Amino acid sequence: MHDNGLLKYYRTKCYRDGFIDARDIKLQEDLTASMTATAIRCKSPVGYFYKKMNGFFSKEVADAEILLSQLYQTAGLDSAIYLPGRDGQKTFLLSNDLNGKNIIEARAFHDRIADKEGIKSPVMATLTNKPYQTGSDIVKYFTKKLLAKRIITRAYDSAGHNPDRQDCNYVYKLNDLGQAEDLALFDFERGGIEASQCMTFGRDVMLGFGYANDQGEKNISRVGMIDRLKHDEFVASVVDLSQVGEQMGNIDVKGTALDIARTTGYVVEPNYVDFISKSFNQTAELLIK
Repeated sequence: MHDNGLLKYYRTKCYRDGFIDARDIKLQEDLTASMTATAIRCKSPVGYFYKKMNGFFSKEVADAEILLSQLYQTAGLDSAIYLPGRDGQKTFLLSNDLNGKNIIEARAFHDRIADKEGIKSPVMATLTNKPYQTGSDIVKYFTKKLLAKRIITRAYDSAGHNPDRQDCNYVYKLNDLGQAEDLALFDFERGGIEASQCMTFGRDVMLGFGYANDQGEKNISRVGMIDRLKHDEFVASVVDLSQVGEQMGNIDVKGTALDIARTTGYVVEPNYVDFISKSFNQTAELLIK
């Protein structure tokens, strides 16, 4: 199981239902840090964390955050790792802080490019309109490794039924040239809502305007996303989707959920685990074909 710095406490203490006691790690809200509507930055002797759903805990959302963050990390996509926490009667999720040197929110980086290049449409949709090649505008800002990671992220968001990969819920890691060379992800909560709707209605139900993507399309479905990735010239110039599919098909979703339960005591809803497992296998098959 991937660690966010808290697993050592699970090894030495017994937490009810897998919820770590915030008093054990001396967790305190960092009043000097900016706070968002959904997450509060906290500090402790162990490190910095983000507290999410403080007092408004949803197991559906928690299951998605906990399970998908583990699966993405296994896939080689750096991710915040979510674990359940408790402080008195309040329950919440705790994730590691992704901030650090040469880290920038994707939206801020895109805004920087848009200002410099005078781009009014979505940055990635504008820059990825031709294959990756020397001399292309995109090489000034993104390494080929980073572009591959973005495409792989889109594939896994499709498999995880997570339409909400907006550029405010991942960050870039910059190299010495100021290029984005890798990324780190956070916020998987829509995967739980999406999966719940699919299970309830037995069909694919899109949220909002559909899946976030790099082609500038506002109403792209999950299946449409996969199809677009498979037939996009730019995508083919950056990554081999059949290899992505093979890796995805080899990820043991049920084994990951079992590892979470054995390590922490937290049990992800079995129906959700089955749903994501089937989706990973089906998406893998579509990517390989």
